[in-house]
Amino acid sequence: MRGAPQAMLWQIWRRHRWGLSADLAYLATAPAVVALIPLEFGKKPVADVLGLVGVAVLTHLVGVFSYGFDADLVKKESVYPVRGFVLPVSNWTLTWPAIAGAAAIIAAWPLIALGVWRPCGYATPLWWPGVAVTALLGVSQALGWTPFAHHWLRLVLAVFTGGAFAAMGAIAVALFDADERLLVGAFATVWTFSFVAAYFGVGRARRGEPVAWRWLDRVGPRFARNRAALGAFRSPLRAQLWLEMRRHGWMTPIFLVTVLACVIPMLLLPNSPAVPAWRILAIVAGMPLLLAGVVATGFGKADPFQRGVLLPQFMATRPVSCGHFVAAKMLAAALSVLVSCGILLAVMLPWFFRPDNLRSFSALWQGVSTSKVVAVATLVIVYWIALSWRQLAAGMWVALSGREWVGVVSAFGFGSALICATFAGLWLSYHPDSRERLAAFTPWCLPAMLIAKIAAGSCCARQLLLRRLMSPYTVGLFLAVWCAVVASSCGFIVWLTPRDLWTRASIAQVICGVVLMIPFARLAGAPLALSFNRHR
Repeated sequence: MRGAPQAMLWQIWRRHRWGLSADLAYLATAPAVVALIPLEFGKKPVADVLGLVGVAVLTHLVGVFSYGFDADLVKKESVYPVRGFVLPVSNWTLTWPAIAGAAAIIAAWPLIALGVWRPCGYATPLWWPGVAVTALLGVSQALGWTPFAHHWLRLVLAVFTGGAFAAMGAIAVALFDADERLLVGAFATVWTFSFVAAYFGVGRARRGEPVAWRWLDRVGPRFARNRAALGAFRSPLRAQLWLEMRRHGWMTPIFLVTVLACVIPMLLLPNSPAVPAWRILAIVAGMPLLLAGVVATGFGKADPFQRGVLLPQFMATRPVSCGHFVAAKMLAAALSVLVSCGILLAVMLPWFFRPDNLRSFSALWQGVSTSKVVAVATLVIVYWIALSWRQLAAGMWVALSGREWVGVVSAFGFGSALICATFAGLWLSYHPDSRERLAAFTPWCLPAMLIAKIAAGSCCARQLLLRRLMSPYTVGLFLAVWCAVVASSCGFIVWLTPRDLWTRASIAQVICGVVLMIPFARLAGAPLALSFNRHR
C-alpha cells in the first residue's frame, strides 16, 4: 500500500468486493444497454427497470461506506469497526470512507442520469439527487459512527434528522420551484456538517467518550420512583401492559413528534397550486401508518433494542399466559396509536381550519350534504386509527416466533412481492392491451387468495383451542369482532360509491379485498408464535 488512505479503502473493497463489483458492472453496462435498444422496441420500460436498479446501487453504496452492513445500528456503541481504532493513524485518516463514499455517489448519479434516464426523454436533474444521496450518506455516518450513552438516542436523532432532511427538500421545492443550484448548495451544506460530526464522532469512539445528556440520566430514576408510589398491580395483565408501554409504547409517539417538528414549517406555507392542501394532508396523515410499520418488528420483541428476537428467560418464565402476553402488546399498540393520532390531530386541526385550506377542501365536497361530510370524516378518522393499529399489530408474530429465519423469509417474500408488483405496473403502463387479460384473471385470483386466508385462519383458531391458549369464548368473540369489522368496512365502501357503478362481480371483489386486507391469521397466530418461542 502507498499510504494509509489506500489501506482504509482497500479494507472496504475487500469486505464488499462482490457487491461493489456488481455496482461497477451496472454502471458500465446500463448506459450501453439503453443506447443500443431502439426507441420503438421498448427503450422506456428497460430504462425504468434499470433506473430502479440504479437507486438500489446508490442505496448499497450508502450502506457500504457508512458501515451499515457490518454492525448493529441500535446499540449504543459506534458502528465504526473497532479494528480501526487501534491503527497507528489519525482520526482524519479514519474518515476517508466518508470522502470516498461521497465521491463514488456523486460520480455514479450523472452516469445514471445521462446514460439511463435522459436518453428516454426524462428531464432528470444532473446534480442535486446525487448530492442529496451524499448528504444522506453523511447523516448516516455521523449518527452511526458517534457513540451514545442511551440505546434510543440514536434512533430518535435518526428520525429527527430524516424528517428534517425530507422537510428541507419539500420546502425548497415548494418555495423555489426546484432550483438545482439552491438544492445542491443546501444538501452540500448538510454533508459538510455531517462530515464534521462524523469526524468528531470517530474521535469520541476512539476515546470511549459517548454522547450523554445528564438531564436524561435523571429522568429514569424519577419515573421509577413515581411508579413505585402507585402500589401493586391488580392483575398480571395490567403489570404486563405497564411494562409494554414503558418499553414500546413511547416509540411511535416520540418518532411522530420528532418528524412533526420538521414538518411544521411546511404547514406554515400558504396554500398554492404547487403544494395543494390535500397533498400536504395526505403526506402528514400517512406518517402514523409509515412509522407504525417501521416499529412493528421492534414492538414484537421483549426489548426493542435487542439484536435478536429470542425471548429472554426473564420474560419466558413470567406467570402470564401467552394470550395475556399478546393481549398486553395489542393494548399497548392501541394506546400508542391513539396517543400518536391524537398528537397529529392536535397539530393538524388548526392548519385544517385556516381560511385558505377550508376553501380548498370545500371545493372537493361541493354538492354533498353536510351530514354525509361529517359522517365520512368521522369514519375516515376511525379507519385511519384502525389501519395504523393494524400496521403495528399485524407484524408482531414475526418477532414473537423467536426465529430469525421467519423474519428473513417474511421480509424476502414481501420484497419479492413488491418488486413483482412494480414490474407488473411498469409492464401494464407500457402494454395497455394486457390490462384486459389481467382484469379477466383477477376474479380467479382473489377467490384463491381468500380460500388460502380462510384455511390459515381456521388452522390458527384450531391450534389455539387444542393448545388451550385461548378459551372457545375468546376465540368466538374474536371471530365475531372480525366479522363485524369486515361487514362495516364493506358497508362503508358501498355507501360511499354511487349505486349505478355496482354490479354483482364488483361487490364480490370488494368483499374479497376487504377480507384480505383485514388480518386474522396473523393476529390469531401471535399467541401460537409466542408459545413456540417460550417452549423451544
